[in-house]
Order: sequence, then C-alpha cells, then structure tokens
Amino acid sequence: LPSLPGSTGYWILIDWRKWITTTQTQKNKDKMRFHSIISFLLSSVAAAAAPVDDTTPAIGGGANLRGSTAIAREKLLDSDNDRSLMEMDMYGPLTCNTAAYPSITSEECLANATPLSSLINSAITSSSAHVIVPCGSCVIFDYTDSSTVTLPGDGSLHIKGRLHFPYASSGKLNATAIFVEGLLDIPHGIDDDKEVKFSLYGSDEWYYYPHEMCTSYGDMNCMHKKSVGKKPIVVAGGTVDIRNADASCPTWTTLKDVGTIGTSPKNGQTLTKSFVLDQDFVKCVRANDKILITSNTYGGWDEHFELKVESIDLASNSISMVGSTDKVFATEVSSSIDNDDEKHIFPSEVALLRRNVIFEGQRQVKKETFKIGRESDVNDLYWKSDFISNVSTDFSTSDTSNGFLMFSKTSGLGSIELTYSQATKSTLIIGRVEASNCQVQLRKNGVVMNTLPSGSHVVRTYSFDMQVGDTLSLTEDTCMAALISIEHETRMIDVDPTDTEDIHAAHFMVMHTPHVQQKIEGVQFDNMGQAGRLGRYPVHMHMCGDTTGSIIAKNVITNSLQRCVVIHGTHGVTIDDNVAYKTRGHCYVLEDGSEVDNSFIHNLGAETMDLGADNGQSDSNENGSVTFWMRNIKNHWIDNVAAGSKGVGYWFDIPKKGFVLNPLYTFKNNAVHSSSTGVSMYPGRGLEVANVDSAVLDGLRIWNNNMVGLMMFFSGGYKITNSILVNNKVGIQDTFSKRKRVPIKNTRIIGSLSNPGIEAGLLYTYNNQMQTGGQEILKPELKNVTFSSFTGSSNAIKPYAEIFLETNRVMGQPLVAVETVFDHTVLGSSRNPMPEASELVLPWTFYLEDATGGFSPTGTPGFWVKNTPRLTHFIPQTCTTVDSQTVFCENACLQHFLVRPQNYHLGLYKKMVLTNGANSFEYLPSDSYNGQTFDVLLPPGTYVATFLDGNGFEISAPSVAIDKKKEPTSENCASTLASLSFNMATFRPSAAPTQPPFVSIDSNILDTIPDASDFELVYELDIPTNPTYQTGGPLYSVDNQPQSDFDRVAYFLELNGDYVWVSMDAFTTDARKIGVPCLSLACGDGMSPTVFQQALTNVNIVSNLPGLGGSGLDGNIEFWPYNYFGSFGQSDSNSNSGNFGSMQIHIPGQTVFAFNHFNDGSVADIGLGNSDMGLGSDWSMASNADSYQVRTLKVFTNAQGPVTTSTPSTAPPSTTSPTKIQTSSPTKKPTIIPQTPPPATPQPTNEPTHKPTPNPTMATPSPTTKQPTTSPTPNPTSNPTQVATPSPTEPTGSSTDPVKNLIPDADGYELVYSLAIPSNPVYKNAKPLYSVDNHQSFSGFSRIAYYLELDGDYVWVSMDAFTADARKIGVPCHHLDCGDGQTRTVIQQMVTNVNVVSNKPGLSGSGLSGNVEFWPFNYGPANSQGIPGATNAWDHGDTVELNNGSFGSMQVHINGGGNYVGTVFAFNYFNDGNVCDLGIGNKPGNIFGLGTDWSYARNANSYSARNMKVYVSDASTGQGGLESTISDADGYQLVYELDIPTTPAYGTAPPQYTVDKSQSIADFSFTRVAYLLELDDKYVWVSMGTFTEDASQIGVPCLHSLCGDGHSRSVFNQLVGNVNVVSNVPGLTGNNYVGNIEFWPYNYNAGNSLSIPGASSSAFDWGDSPETQGSFGSMQVHVNSNGNYQGTIFAFNRFNDGYVADLGIGNAPSSLRDWSLASNAGVYSTRRLKVFVK
Repeated sequence: LPSLPGSTGYWILIDWRKWITTTQTQKNKDKMRFHSIISFLLSSVAAAAAPVDDTTPAIGGGANLRGSTAIAREKLLDSDNDRSLMEMDMYGPLTCNTAAYPSITSEECLANATPLSSLINSAITSSSAHVIVPCGSCVIFDYTDSSTVTLPGDGSLHIKGRLHFPYASSGKLNATAIFVEGLLDIPHGIDDDKEVKFSLYGSDEWYYYPHEMCTSYGDMNCMHKKSVGKKPIVVAGGTVDIRNADASCPTWTTLKDVGTIGTSPKNGQTLTKSFVLDQDFVKCVRANDKILITSNTYGGWDEHFELKVESIDLASNSISMVGSTDKVFATEVSSSIDNDDEKHIFPSEVALLRRNVIFEGQRQVKKETFKIGRESDVNDLYWKSDFISNVSTDFSTSDTSNGFLMFSKTSGLGSIELTYSQATKSTLIIGRVEASNCQVQLRKNGVVMNTLPSGSHVVRTYSFDMQVGDTLSLTEDTCMAALISIEHETRMIDVDPTDTEDIHAAHFMVMHTPHVQQKIEGVQFDNMGQAGRLGRYPVHMHMCGDTTGSIIAKNVITNSLQRCVVIHGTHGVTIDDNVAYKTRGHCYVLEDGSEVDNSFIHNLGAETMDLGADNGQSDSNENGSVTFWMRNIKNHWIDNVAAGSKGVGYWFDIPKKGFVLNPLYTFKNNAVHSSSTGVSMYPGRGLEVANVDSAVLDGLRIWNNNMVGLMMFFSGGYKITNSILVNNKVGIQDTFSKRKRVPIKNTRIIGSLSNPGIEAGLLYTYNNQMQTGGQEILKPELKNVTFSSFTGSSNAIKPYAEIFLETNRVMGQPLVAVETVFDHTVLGSSRNPMPEASELVLPWTFYLEDATGGFSPTGTPGFWVKNTPRLTHFIPQTCTTVDSQTVFCENACLQHFLVRPQNYHLGLYKKMVLTNGANSFEYLPSDSYNGQTFDVLLPPGTYVATFLDGNGFEISAPSVAIDKKKEPTSENCASTLASLSFNMATFRPSAAPTQPPFVSIDSNILDTIPDASDFELVYELDIPTNPTYQTGGPLYSVDNQPQSDFDRVAYFLELNGDYVWVSMDAFTTDARKIGVPCLSLACGDGMSPTVFQQALTNVNIVSNLPGLGGSGLDGNIEFWPYNYFGSFGQSDSNSNSGNFGSMQIHIPGQTVFAFNHFNDGSVADIGLGNSDMGLGSDWSMASNADSYQVRTLKVFTNAQGPVTTSTPSTAPPSTTSPTKIQTSSPTKKPTIIPQTPPPATPQPTNEPTHKPTPNPTMATPSPTTKQPTTSPTPNPTSNPTQVATPSPTEPTGSSTDPVKNLIPDADGYELVYSLAIPSNPVYKNAKPLYSVDNHQSFSGFSRIAYYLELDGDYVWVSMDAFTADARKIGVPCHHLDCGDGQTRTVIQQMVTNVNVVSNKPGLSGSGLSGNVEFWPFNYGPANSQGIPGATNAWDHGDTVELNNGSFGSMQVHINGGGNYVGTVFAFNYFNDGNVCDLGIGNKPGNIFGLGTDWSYARNANSYSARNMKVYVSDASTGQGGLESTISDADGYQLVYELDIPTTPAYGTAPPQYTVDKSQSIADFSFTRVAYLLELDDKYVWVSMGTFTEDASQIGVPCLHSLCGDGHSRSVFNQLVGNVNVVSNVPGLTGNNYVGNIEFWPYNYNAGNSLSIPGASSSAFDWGDSPETQGSFGSMQVHVNSNGNYQGTIFAFNRFNDGYVADLGIGNAPSSLRDWSLASNAGVYSTRRLKVFVK
C-alpha cells in the first residue's frame, strides 16, 4: 500500500474476517484456517523499534478499543482456533525480571516489597488507567480483613514483577482483567479461616500486548497483540505459583458407610445423618464446608446430593450433615447395584467443594432456586444458598406427608425465618395442599406483607426486594397444621451490570509459555468459562509446548459455563486430584490431538451438562458433552471417575489419520457411572493401534449407564482386561472393528435381574462389509470373561446386523470365546448367543464356538450353528436343537470356507459337489451371500470338490480361491482340521501345455547363464500350493546362509517349463532376510518380519519368456508379509497389517516374478512376467499355484570370501535337455569398485553359528584424508537427478562398519555421530568432539539407534524416532552448541518399537516399549511421568529439574513388552569435567552409585574403550538430493517424495509416496512450505509462507478420502507471501514474490474470483476458480507480483481419474498458461515431486 502523506512507514488495514474461512469438516469439529496473506503481510512488516517501557500495560484500554468497537473489529478472535502468525509468538520470563537484583523470587525482594494498597492508592491519585506491578520488583498483598478492593481506572491488573500473597491474606479483588508476565505466587497457601478471591467483571474485549514485543500502551499497530476476550486472567511468559493444598488431603474419596438417626414418619425411609469416609479426607473437612455425594443411580447423571457439614468426628472418621435425608446412598458396605456380589467396588464419590483461593467470574444475574417438598429440603435451603445467612424455624419438620412439608405447632405461632446476606429479589411460590382455615402469612422484617387465602390447592407467588440483614418469614397460627409446599427463588440483580451476555463469565489461560512450570493447586474456579467462545475456559493451557513439571492439582471447578481443564498444544502437564461439578461442555480436555505426555490422575467429573451454546465443536451438540475428551493416546489417564455425564464419560476422539498412535501410554483403573455412555470410540475415527500389549484399557469400572458401557467403533488392536461392567443397558457394543480383534480378558459383565432396560452384555456386529475390498468385520476375542444376571428380556451375548454395512448376509470371522462363562444367574433365552430366530434367517451362515463349554446348553465345548442342512450335513455329532433356527453341536470342530472358482462372477459354476468318501452334499451358489460363490462349514476330514455347470457336466476352473475363516479355538480341535482339496482334472487347461508340466528344467540350465557363474546357492524351496508361513517358516531343501559378505543377490524361479533368473545389487547385508518374507518370526532375523520396499540397481534378467530380459536395469522390490494396496502393479503400498504377503521384483513397467498370498494356507499367487489374471500385473489374487506341478525357487548370493560347504540340493537332475535361453544381448557383468577392506574379523573356533562375532571394541579406521564439507552450489547443475557424492568423515557402509556386521537390526541405518567418550567430559564449555558428525545430512528419519561399547560389552538399541531433528539425538549437553543451538535439549518421553541386541544376558529383545531421559540438567528420583515399573529411586523413571544444575543424563530404558525392565544404557555426569557415569543394563548392586541407572557411578575411567555411535534409518539425506545444491533449501525438512505416474488415479487410491513423514510433523511446527519439481533436466524450487498448519494438507490435493487430513478434501485458493524461486528454467528465479496457490481435487473454471493481478477471467492461467464437483484436480503454484516474472511456477493437474496427467514448469507455451489439458506427463522419464517444511 502506498504510504500516506507525511508518514514514514506504511499503513496496513486487514479485515481479518475476509481471510479466515470456517470449514465444517465434521459434525463434531469446526476447523479454522488462516489465509497466507496474513503470513505474507505480517512477515513483511515489523513494528517500529523503540525502547520498551517497564510499565507498558498488557491491556486494551482506550474508548476506541473497548466495548462494541473492539468486538466488531476482532469478532473472529472469539475462536480459539484463530491461527494467525501470532500463534507462533512464544513468551518467556521478562529480561527485566531475570536481570533484576535482588531476584524477584528472593526473600530480600519481599522484604522490601511495596504494599498493593499503596500501589492502588498511587494509581487513584495519579488517575492512572490501570494498576501495574512493575517489572523487576515485588508487591505484597497487604489486605487481611476480608476487604473488597475494586481496582481503579479501567479495572485491570498487570503483574510484570511479583505479586505475593502471604499466608494471612484475606480479601476480594474486583478486576476487569488480570495479566501475569511476572510472578503471581501464593507459595504457602492461605489460612483456612480466611479467603482470597479474584472476581472478574466487565464486558470489554481485551488484548494482550507482550511487554517486550509492543512499543507502547494500547499499541494497535503492534503485530504481536493478541485478543484475549473479556474478563481474562492471562499468563503469558509469566508464572503462577499457587500452592494452597495440603498434599495429605485428598480432594475426593469414596463413601464407606452411613450413620442413621431413625426413620421418617412421612414414608418410613431411614434417615441418614452421618457419613463414614477415609481418615485422610475427614481430617481435612471443616464445619460448614460444602460436600458433594455423587449420584449412583441408573442414568442419573444429575441426581447428585449436596450437604453442609455440621460436625466432624475424627474418632469414627465421619462427618455429620446439617439436618438429615431419606436418600439412599451407595457405599462400600452396600451399593445400590442390583444383584451385584461385588458391591464394595461401586460406592458413590464424596468431594469437598470448598477452597479459600477463588477465581470467579461475575455475571449479570445469579439465581438460586430451592423447592421445599420434603424434610431435607429445609436443610438444603439453610446451607446451599449463597444469599441466605441463616434459617431458623420452630416448626416441627418431622411430620411430612404426600411429598410436601407439613408445618405443625401445638401452641403459639410457628415460623420459618430467612435472614439475607446479600441484596436480592426473593420470590416464594406457596401452595396450600389441603383446605384449611389456618392463616399462613409472609412477613418482611416482622411486618405482614401477604396472607395465603384459605381453600384447597391454593397457589400464590410473592416477590420482595431484600437488603442485607433483612428477614423474610412464613408463619401460621395455632388453629391447626398447614400442609403447604414452598418454592423459593432468590435472584441477585446487577452482579455485573456491564455485561449483558449472561453466559460469559471469566476465563483463566496460560498461553504460549513453554518451559515454565506452572503450579495451580488448591484453587476454586467458580462461575468461569464463556459458553460458545472457544479458548475461554476455567483452566486453559494454550499452545505452551513443553511445560513438563506443571501441575494442576486439588482444584475445584464449579458452575463452569464452558469446559473445565483444557490442555491445548501443551505437553507434560500433570492434572491430578481435581473435582469438576456442574459444568457445561467437555470437561477434562485434550483439545486438538497434538498434546502428548500429559497425565490425568485421580480426577472426578460430576454432572457434565450440555453446553447450551454453539462453539463449533462437538460439545455444541445435544448430549454431546463428555467428561474426558481424549484426542491423543500418547498421554496417561489413571484412577479417574466420570460420575454423571449427560453424554459420554470418556471419548477417544482421534482427530485425523496418523493420530492413532502406538502405544496408548496409560489407561488404567478409570471408572464411569450414572451417565448415558461410559467409554466410547464413537463418533470419530475409532481407536486402532498396532501392538495390543502396548494399548491396554486396564481395570475399567463401568456401571449404571443407560446407553452403552463401552462403545467400540472402527477400533481394534487394543486390549480390555481386569474390568467389570454392571447394569448398563449394553455392557460392550462392538461396531465396525476391522483390522484387528479386541481381546477382552479377565472381565465380568453383569446385567440386572430387575432393570427392564438392560439389553445385552455384549452386543456385536455379525454382518460383514463387502463393497470396501471385502475387508471383514472382526469380532471381539473373549478369554476368562464371566456373564451374570441376564434374564429373558436381555442377552448375555447378542449379535446384531449393523444397518450401515453393505450386507447382512455375510457373517465374516466368528466371535472367539475361550473360558467364557454364563453363570447360574444367566437365565432362559438369555443364554442363547445367536441372533434372534427372526433375524437368523438373514445371514446365510452363522455359527459360534464355545471353546470351553462355559455357556453351552450341555456344559461341554462345541459349536452353536444355524440349523440348515448345508451347514450341518457333514457334522458327525448329534446336535441338540435349541430353537427353530439354532442347534448346538457338542465337541464339534468346525471351520468355515468360502470357495470362489476363478471367473465365478460369470455365473458358470452352478453347483459344487463336496464328498468325504462317506457322504456328499451338493452346494448351490444361491446359498451364498452373493449368489455366485460356495459357502461351506466343515468338520475335520478330507474333502474333494467338483464343480458342475448348468447341464450337470464338470467344468474347468483355472484356479480356486479359498477364503478360510478362523480355525477352531478348542484345544481338542488343534490337530484335526478340515482339509479341502479339489478334483485336479477340473483345473487343468484343456489344451496341452507347450512343455510337460511335470518335468523340471535341467539344473544345469544355470550353467548356461553367465551372470550366475559367481553366485552360490543360499536357499532352495519347492513352493507348496497352500503355504501357511504365518505359523512356521518355509521348509527349504537347502538353507546355507553365507559366511562372508556379499554385494549381489539373485533369484531363480521355475514354473513348469518357464523360468527367470534375476540378479541385483544387494538390498540387505543380512542373508536371513533374502528368503521368503513370511509372517512367522522363524523367517528373517527372528526379531521382526522382513519388509523391503525400495529401489534396485544393476538388475540383470535372463528368461525363456519373450520380452523378459536385460542387464544394468533399475528396478524395485516389494517384500513383506502383510496386506497391500494400490494398482497391483509395480508400485503398491504395504499396509503393515494383515497376512497376505508379497515377494515381488519389478523393473519399470514389468513384473519379473511374483510369489504372493503365502501366509494363511490359501492357494498362493505365483507368476513370471506381467500377469493376465488376478487384480493386476503383479499376480495378486491369481490364486493359481495349484495350476503348476513344478514350483521351484532358488536364492543366491555372490561370495566375496570363504564359504562353508553347502548342503547338496535334494532335487535330482533331470534328463531333459537344457532349454535354450532367449536373451536379446549377452549379460553384462557388473563392475566391482575396489574398496578398503574392513578390519579382519577373527573367525570363531568350534562355533555353531554361521556368522562370526566381531570384537565390539575394534576401532573402525578413518580415511587418511578428511574431506572438507562442500558449500552449497548457488546454481545447480543442469541435470537435476544427479546425486552428489557424500563426504562424511567416516564411511557408513556395512563393509566398513563392524556394527552392521555384528547387528542385523543395523541394516539400513546410517551413521550420524561417532564419539570416543572421554572419562572426564566438560560439555558445559564445548560440545562433544565427534569423530563423525553427519547430522546436517539427515532429515525425515523414522528410526533412531544407539550403539555403545564398553570394553568387551556392547548394546545396540533402536526405536521409533522421538524427534525429527538430527541435532537433538546426540549427547544432550549443556553447551548451546549442542542440540539446535537455541535451547538445550530436553527429551523425556516414551518410545515405541524398541529393539535391543546385546551380549549382556537378558537385555536383548524386540518390539518393546521404552523411554528416553535426555537432558543437561540435574534430576531427581521421583517417577513423575508414571513410567511402568519405575520407583521413586534413581532408575528408569526420574524427573528432570529444568534449568537447574548441569549433571546431565543420556539414558535409554525399557519399561514393557518383554521380560526385561530397566536401563539399556546410561551416560551421565558429562558437563562439569568430573568422571562420568557409564553403563549397560541395570547397574549391579556391587557397583557404587545411586541407582540402577548408573547415576553417580563415576566409573568411566574403569573402561579403556568407551565408544558411542548414533544412527538413523529411513532418512532423507541432505547431500543426496538436488535440494542440497539450493541455498534457499537450507534448514528445510522433507515431508513427501513422489515419483509421479504418467496416469495417476488418485480418486481411487492415495498417492504412493516414497517418503511420507507428514504424521511426524506436529501442527503449527512450521512456518514455511516448499516444493521441488524435477521433470527430466528441468527443475524448480519454490518456497513460501505456510498456508496451513497441518502437514497432511500440503501434499497432492487428491480426491481419495485418505488424502489430506482424512476429514475433508484439501482446497486452497489463496495468496501466499515471501515466495522464493530457484530454477534452471530462464526467468523464474527470484525472491520475495507475492504468489498464489491453486490446490484442489475438483474441476475448475477460468474465472478470476480472487482478482489475481495479471490473470485472465477467460483463459486458464494463474487465476482460476475451483468448482465443488468433478475430479480433474489442480496443484499449481504461481507468482503474480513483486518481481520480474508473472505466471505459473509449476503445475500438476488431472491426477484423479487415470488420464495422462498435465505437468509443467513455468508458463505453458499455449493459451492455457497453467498447463491445463496438456496431457504431457508421458513425455518425461523423470517426474519427481518433493515437499518440504521449515
């Protein structure tokens, strides 16, 4: 914008609402996005530099910034999801505080503190607009007499220094806003007899102005100001240190017993007076305290009981209430759970609702309503009211009738008298129940005001304005008792007359303050929160990053208008022993799913109500509020209780794909009752994890919920154990569980014999989902589960047909039930676990195994089966009829098969005749779910099948696929399974094959292949038709693992007369991994399944199939034991789940050979060259192995050293003449480049192992000359695909790294650091002197590994990456040159998939869970993170003392998943020059030190060899890509890499990225995005300010539902700023362009809807408009101003439907400048796209 006349800068006016759009992505989520114009403008303009005034207020004063003006201008900032660049501002301690002397935290500062009263008086005298606690100084709260102080001026308080509250403080502080940039501390609590209250009022919208970022008071031009709404308490960079709780006093406990005082004459009910509780709780209660006793009724979410304490009896550990009550309570002695024999575990919770440090928000009106209808209600009125100071009566209140209070008096006047403590409007509704002539009068201060008329059922309403001290009494004369009802309402007027929005109270927020420990303990937050305004909550940790050590504990949150404790973008907070009562919206919250390492421990939430407003998120919905909203499972929930939620108690609401993380840190001993639903994964993406042992829902207690106890939805892979569910309408409901079963173990499910609302103990989906790839709905797996108390109106187990699935005819996999028992209280038809008879006609097949006889009608194991001959014909046992649709076959062993002959969909196969030699049965396709396949349930035996056509003739099928369901579970069935085979004549081709199918090629054929001359046989396998390699490895006839290194691998596959030989550069150095990559751990390295998906080089092929041959080719390998998806050609994606299996080698456009489907006993897929059957060219689902008689696979390596004599082949030589090899040219042997040989490895003597064990202390020689690091080339070479040769200081190849020879798990890892550890390191003064430091070469890695050798001992430990920054994986030393150079590295977190290899006994293992403790500071022994198995001694669970000391810890531990728990290795005490600590495994007791983690062992000088190496795998190397030559790319991290196909079909499957690190990139962790596109010899690099906070949205914006964030399709049509371009296409290169992006999956038109400069509205160019339909797709980046070039930077279009895509760099040489309809992708051989963030 041009500058205004006379100005020295620029004016920028932004209507922010224009640039932020709200996209409704789900019913439960509104996601706000910021437009990149904000990033561009804000990053281009800086605030004027000026001295910062220590008294600069952080406020929004001035008439022009307050009231309606500010609301209109900043309306959008009501949203907590405002993601302007300001969200990137982070705050810390003010320099004027850290540099102050004396320190503001010192006693000396307090000794000279200014009284707050003096500061306030000074502000009044000077007419200051606000009160400021100056930076660098101390102010003391000096009010001790319960004074009410209203702050002068605008009413705001700005704590820039320290505001200290002594123990004797007492007073109320009325303020409009409180900002803490310094320290607000109550370190010793407040005297129990006194109270400190912070009371917020007003309706002005406030801004926070960072003290060190904004230049003056109310600086509206300050780009760093932040809207914080009205009535805020904001902590930004400062510290709250409130410790007002006795650690020995629990906030809540459970009810042990009650004490009674007789019975009520009204109804005969027992009257309760006292309550027996835990001693620790009782000793902390005071007379007149308010106590909550939670509801324990069925669905009674709002039926809680409140009382006022009259007295305390420490001898009996009891409290007595004011008055008495006839309410029945659930205690540890006798709960109200119907028919529960474990009553003691279901008592009500009892909570203390009093705190004497209070934060409250004032509202315009505060109401209280009490209905006096029974005796106890008189007592309620006495103590519950905040407005009434005393209630006195001389009526007898023991005589009640018909639910109303009868006032009786034998002589004189009787009365109830109320004395008011606050000015109110009091309303009484009085009703006479029975006709009476007695006078009932209302008196105010003794004067009769009204008289209730005589008569029956007379009701009158009377209202009075009451002042402090006024009395209001109800009296009656002596004629007789008056039977009346009273409803009393008090209404305080003008509590906050300035705010007309009665649903908006105060809010408390700590924002953008990392690495500062907040302490909020023993506080009451009353009347807080602002309904409908995101970000405005009672307690809110907002975008603070790592705040490890922060504590929110022993607080009470009451009457919240929106939520309770919200953790948003913040990590490491402990939320412990809090009570939340009568709150609206979600209560205990992880807000967006980015939060990790937070601990929710022993918190109580009671009466979670509807929000009653719209905040754009899921708690806006009716019944949508949940007590614990859990959005990231890498946190801890322990010992919590949700006691009455109108919606759900605990909701696993994982926000997007990839957030389903492994492991679930801790979910243990949590309870929920009296709610609608207890624990739920619905709605949402469900809960699915990879490792069932690391995701455990342990110790659940779920009772009295009137919908579902535990709702499993789209979930699997986790485990439920040690749990009990009682009196829930449905105990457990399992819906849509797909990829993994959910084991339910050691659990009781109890219904009710009296509650007619109970439906089922376990309700699960029996039907299947067939249209989505036929993926089956899995059923739970029950083991040691007991069902009790189900009657004929309910079922212990109830299958049902889910209406959302495509078919209700297919059962899929069966429910697994082992040691599952229906006890004697499961009655009648409740014992039948089958669908109801009316429903059972729908599924064509239904059966259920009772593996141990715990719920069978005969008490013996067997199968429940749908009663139809097709299913029961072959069963030899006598089956007992249960009902018209069901039989039970005791001791039966049955297995289910779906038989699909090839081309079954053509309708050729009309019958299948199955015989076992004694019986036969004719199956019809009409008896199957789709009318085309054959559905069979068979007992053990050998069966032969024949297919018949419509005329009854046998019909040929090229192959048959058998979908074999789960084998019987019973131990009696383990060795007696059905064997299903087929009449082989049926499946042979009618024409004779060109070569005899039963004759093998002469083994000497290999002698005719020159390329095979240097190879030695490693494996030979006769491939079975139906391999079952998930239970055991292949039975190789030759198994000779080489005893030397190799650098080439080859495969020879023969199928009848056809063969192929293929050799290639080695893709692994571990010969155990070059065989069949099967699922059994007998395959591969014995620790984890073999997975290879990577490029191959120097591929040579010889075959007798035409067109299959060549040398020196590129290729790729797809070896894994799992399912996979894609186009089923040369580039599929491993799903890392399932058991299909792939062993495929490809060259561009051609499959070389494939061996698939080898794990589960199905007919395998096998083939040479491209397939003409199955799903694609890679033979997937061909199911054709049985069409070959010869299926021989041989695996070879080239030997470079001595090889032991191999076992001779068991295959006899054939007499057939060798087949001539058809090759187009002689095979060219690869050139071997000489390398420096590794150090000689001593050969073992008399060792049985095939591999020598190198000495781990052997040093690896470094090159004689260290190569200097080459500076990036400013102008890259013209060939963008050329890879620069790396020059590390130490070779990392396996041939020179003894670690890789020693540790098979090290294969694929690259060396980052190597360090000879000194005995006395001084890393406080300088970083470690690494002999290898390659950290700049690596990014985007997914695994990290450490190797430590100490003399003769060594350990290797690898794990999933705990950081994406290679700078932070070395020694976490104190010097700032360590780590990222800005902050010291502190990593204290869990790690997953940990593999350990060591020569220390007991230490090795794989797939373990662990934790790392990396920091440069001192640490204590407390197990603050709740690490499993750790104690409060120095061990594998310690606590860092942030910014304190310099002892230092670099420790890796194991805490679960195997037999070992404890330290893997430790390196401590490395900063100060002392002898450091070193150790492998747990420290033995005979070695000096403080604990098992080697702390203070000071033993480094006891080792002569102390070598550490650090590795990463799956990394993108900075030296190897074109980006390394581009200076603008420095510091960027690779997120995606994609080889663009010629005809992408991203509407049916997402892109197959060769690199995808999007899920490791945290939201809001980057500010810039860059793209690098290479098209043959042309390239372009373009970087820009980010246009989204979510890395999943920056890839190809394709149409498939798995693209983007998994919720909504990515659409970005907006400006971007600070665009830098580097290209070898002339004219493109430039910096600081203004640009725009056009990313969407839909069609588009030429309309220039954004008015992009220079763009046309009639031609496709750099200013088009997306439509909301179609699937053409656009991924275009343009620049439009601020440079010499205007137009397209790059374009990738038409990527969804399988057409030839459009690709281009720069403007297209046609009228369609953005390459639309170019259809030119096929003209490029290199089409590579990379995406980066910074």
